[in-house]
Amino acid sequence: MKKKLISLITPCFNEFDNIDELCGRIRKVMESLPYDYEHIFIDNNSNDGTIEKIRKIISKDKKIKMIVNSRNYGHLTSPYYGIMQTTGNATICLASDLQDPPELIIKFLTAWEKGNDLVLAIKVNEKLTIMSILRKNYYRLLSKISSNEIYKDATGFGLYDKSIVKKLIQSGESYPYLRGHLVSLASKIYKVEYSPEERKSGKSKNTIFSLYDLGIHGLITNSIYPIRIASYFGIIVGLISIGLSVGILVTKLLFWDLIPLGYSPLGIIIFAMFGLMFIFVGLIGEYLGLIHKEMSNKPIVIERERVNFD
Repeated sequence: MKKKLISLITPCFNEFDNIDELCGRIRKVMESLPYDYEHIFIDNNSNDGTIEKIRKIISKDKKIKMIVNSRNYGHLTSPYYGIMQTTGNATICLASDLQDPPELIIKFLTAWEKGNDLVLAIKVNEKLTIMSILRKNYYRLLSKISSNEIYKDATGFGLYDKSIVKKLIQSGESYPYLRGHLVSLASKIYKVEYSPEERKSGKSKNTIFSLYDLGIHGLITNSIYPIRIASYFGIIVGLISIGLSVGILVTKLLFWDLIPLGYSPLGIIIFAMFGLMFIFVGLIGEYLGLIHKEMSNKPIVIERERVNFD
């Protein structure tokens, strides 16, 4: 009887020191299970020797494959594209920094065999930092306003049944917010709690700009509340402004000499209104930018090369 194929996808960028241990731990887990597997690295054009190291490992282990992107497409687009290239009965996505323990693969597959088409790893006992507190509050807000269910401590580490990967491809989105999109495609979800490990080597690739991108992308792809708030606010402020203008005009006409119209109150009102207006114009711009990206029909990722693919 032919074994089921499990695809493992690992996005990476400058993870030279972590690759050997990651491959060794995954190999040890998968060889203890009754499955065939492929392990695909999708590399964002690393420049620290990561690509050469993976190439050497592939020469000794034909179950490992590699896609090299023509440039760094970021930590959202590259994993999404990588998942779409898998061919297994199930796809497991895990990071290359060893914070996602490969040993959880056993629990993922056990839950999958019980009929769960989406298995999500949920972080617990995470070390409290300013960033982790901000992240938790962000996901708490997102879960309240989102049209999709959002698991606030899920990062994408988990297992996706082949049926979900097919739906993901058929959706035709070029830049989805995977954490929300995957949940909307699943019929039965199972959660596995885990404590993230410390990064073994290298530095986090997250920057203020990438975190902002992730945060604003999550808001605008999962909820229409921001743009609706902007719409409501615009209507309310517009009506108030018209009312104030009429009131000031009438008062001045009735009490021309008694009520001097100072510049300070007007300046405060004007600057406050313009400041808020520009904030909401920025939000609207984010929505329009996403629409433009979806309508442009450009390739999600341009590959530089593929290694060990038939």
